[in-house]
Amino acid sequence: GLNSVKLLGGVAIFPSKKTIESKPIAKKAALPMFSMPHWQVIPKIGLGLKEHKVINGPKYPIYIIGVQLARNVKEKRRYLFGMEGQWDMSLEDFKRNQNIPRGEGPISLQTFRPSLSVGHEYLFGRIGLLTQTNLYLRQTFQRKDFWAAKIGSNVYLNSNFQGGKNRNLFVGLYIKAHATVADFMEFALGYQF
Repeated sequence: GLNSVKLLGGVAIFPSKKTIESKPIAKKAALPMFSMPHWQVIPKIGLGLKEHKVINGPKYPIYIIGVQLARNVKEKRRYLFGMEGQWDMSLEDFKRNQNIPRGEGPISLQTFRPSLSVGHEYLFGRIGLLTQTNLYLRQTFQRKDFWAAKIGSNVYLNSNFQGGKNRNLFVGLYIKAHATVADFMEFALGYQF
């Protein structure tokens, strides 16, 4: 790390002792937050872009699908549990260049990575801050990581859970890291029921 010495200074301002007579402020009624204690289903799709071992090289798409169950625990937070799957197209290109058999189907199952996910989201009106851990159920060609971390934010169409609304469209932007090394950025679109 960088060690440095700092000297800080400041000015303190104290209000005068005179009192000003003011009108009482009417309190606004609080909006009902998190009126749905039940589980919510959240399907989402995503697209990631990845450079494969060459800086400023070609960008390869990563397709992500997933479904999560969300449970509100306090006024502004919730836990998420779910499954996610991703297809890494950079592995497809590598296999094509190395003349490795592609496999069956239009998208080879050798590049599909299913995972279980556990996450936490802080909610601030229309913004959600997400942290998530994925545990892979299957390894793919050339990938031996067994876990991944995801951090990012969601922007919701409606303010979360105010006035009994629980159906909500959202877009997300996340950074996904494998074994503490950032791998790709993900753009997601989802809907909560």
